[in-house]
Amino acid sequence: MIYLFRHLMQHSLEGFVATSSDLETIILFSPSAESIFGVKSEDVIGTKVRDLYQDPDERDSIMGQLFKEGSVWYVTKFRKGKGTLEEHIIDISFNLTLIRDEEGEIIGTMGEVRDITRLNKLSYAKELLEKENKKYQKGIMNLLYSILDDFDPETANHSQRVSIYSEKIARKLGMTDEEIEQFYIKVFLHDIGKIKINKDKLVNGKTYLDGDEEVEHIRMHVEHGADLLTTSEMPEGVIEVARHHHERYDGKGHPDKLAGEDIPLAARIVAVADSYDSMVEIRLYKISMDKETAIEELKRCSGREFDEKKLFEHNKKALRNVIEKEIKYLMSSESVGNIKMIADMANEYISSVEKSDDTILGYDIISISSSWEQDITAKTMPNESREILLKSLDRISKSSEEFLGRRMQKELQFDPKIAGVFIEYLQSTENPLC
Repeated sequence: MIYLFRHLMQHSLEGFVATSSDLETIILFSPSAESIFGVKSEDVIGTKVRDLYQDPDERDSIMGQLFKEGSVWYVTKFRKGKGTLEEHIIDISFNLTLIRDEEGEIIGTMGEVRDITRLNKLSYAKELLEKENKKYQKGIMNLLYSILDDFDPETANHSQRVSIYSEKIARKLGMTDEEIEQFYIKVFLHDIGKIKINKDKLVNGKTYLDGDEEVEHIRMHVEHGADLLTTSEMPEGVIEVARHHHERYDGKGHPDKLAGEDIPLAARIVAVADSYDSMVEIRLYKISMDKETAIEELKRCSGREFDEKKLFEHNKKALRNVIEKEIKYLMSSESVGNIKMIADMANEYISSVEKSDDTILGYDIISISSSWEQDITAKTMPNESREILLKSLDRISKSSEEFLGRRMQKELQFDPKIAGVFIEYLQSTENPLC
């Protein structure tokens, strides 16, 4: 046993320092301890161990803890090369234990020591590197935002508002200030991919997109954003939000059809905030909602009971706006003649929208669509004009089904918990952006 102890003392990478029964006088100083502290054992045996501390008084508080617990682990600063020209301060990890005899009497202490100065320096270097990375990321973030602002100021302003709403949700979900700081960076550039979208398709005020290709072109902004942020070496969380903020909780979103909690939390939060801002902000191409109506829409899209009448009244206005803009587009087309026929049909269509109530749910609209299609088919006109009119009718019919059909049914677009937290916040404040 004595041989094993001596072998451990001689060859262990950790240093060992033992004191006598006065708990201060050094009686053992291993070879590794000599290397760690930069002094010979013969120079320190018989001296006070506290003299090796940078702050000798720290020994008293450590001993107080040692008497309570029997052993203590701590990290503190010691002197290396004490009394020499090379004396300097090092960081030591110290595991200190009371030594007792067979009767339980304290006969000394044994300390196992390790020099962790290099580890601390590496940790400090890592900390500095992380700070520099944050500066770099913020610089890239500000640069990309300025590009987005130059490209389309409204989209840039939208991103700022969504960031504010998202932060409100995150705080309600219990995120810490540090987590909020990281979260804000993730959210701020969620729409950066729109700088790769044809600008006319974002701001020209059209109420429809010309076919599946244009719809897909707009949807691609999430993938463009993820690619751009990857190239810019932004953190993975930032890239995830850009790519996944149009996923749906029911798995019917895009681009990857993720569902439920497979969608990153930050992206689920942004999905709610992004949609709300789109609902309430005034845009050229749509009728905006007031806050109360938007809350009902959030309820509907998170599987909750909602005020059907309030949403139906809004959806009728939205559909009328679609029809009016569609007619304006048709009447400006050189290929479509017989403007009076178009105007008469439009007025009949709009009148039906105004008269519809929550029991009809677009029945009259559907019947008028069928009648209009028959009239267009029967009229004598150039084939090009007939084709334009029928395409226009198809878009209006689809909008009717959308606003007076699907948008009157519950669905699970949003995470119910996140939507619920945001609804509660909206109901508690007059100005949600403050």
